[in-house]
Amino acid sequence: MAYEQHYALAQFFGDDPDDKWLADHFYFNCMNVAVKMKDDGAAQLRAEASINAGKVFESLGELRYDTIRDARACSKEFFGVHNFKSSCTM
Repeated sequence: MAYEQHYALAQFFGDDPDDKWLADHFYFNCMNVAVKMKDDGAAQLRAEASINAGKVFESLGELRYDTIRDARACSKEFFGVHNFKSSCTM
């Protein structure tokens, strides 16, 4: 699956500080793939991808409220904290 391949590449390149930019690129690719998914595992992958994207923004000093809000919504959707329709916009 594309998500797992992008995630594996992000993990691989994340081990070298000189390649962090490439790891970030693959984390954002994970987000793009997860948003398009509609199967049973989509909520989990959106939650994971939004958390990883938030970590990238944080490391770049660009963590914004909307990023935190969207990551929280995706996590709630996956973990079933509330019974509501998906408000995950990521």
